Amino acid sequence: MKKVTEIKTHSGNLELLGGKICLDFINTLDWRGRENPVEYLNNYEDVIRWFDYLEITNEKETRIYRRLTKKTPAIAREALVYTIELRELLHRVFHATSHQQRPLKKDFESFNAYLKSAMTAASIEMNDAGFILDCRPDTSTLIGILNPVIWDATNVLTSNDCKRVKSCANKECGWFFFDTSKNSSRQWCDMKSCGNRAKARTFYLKKGGT
Repeated sequence: MKKVTEIKTHSGNLELLGGKICLDFINTLDWRGRENPVEYLNNYEDVIRWFDYLEITNEKETRIYRRLTKKTPAIAREALVYTIELRELLHRVFHATSHQQRPLKKDFESFNAYLKSAMTAASIEMNDAGFILDCRPDTSTLIGILNPVIWDATNVLTSNDCKRVKSCANKECGWFFFDTSKNSSRQWCDMKSCGNRAKARTFYLKKGGT
């Protein structure tokens, strides 16, 4: 019998359950509630791979970012730190809003600093419905790749649907998702994994397990 090779999960094939770009970005750190969370952004190539995977960047932009990463490795390491700081900032902000709390003032101030930087690449674009404000990646700098994430987070936070952002009921998981269910009753990032495990655990405890 042919041996089945398990496909290793990485930033370029990570399951996308957030429903929003900014939430899937936060979810690049998995199992936040465990002692050893799983990090999928371990270097800047991982960051580029994630943006390419979501088709946020096009082929030309991806090539430019890879060339910059190889040419300036020290700057790439700094850009990775900047990226992780943004991700954890967004996690704190959405963790607060998903629990009907106000984010810390210093976190909002930090996010506004990211937003001001991203807005330098914003432009008015026209589509069939009219005009939209678009925020594309800026290929002149590595951190410019983050612009669409920052802009997406801004749109979610300033919309009436911000209350639809939830964190998985599995405390070990920690993933965020955008709840589009009619009665806003979704609890899990994914019923097949976190939901079924929680149900099995509840059943086990009812049967007298420990």
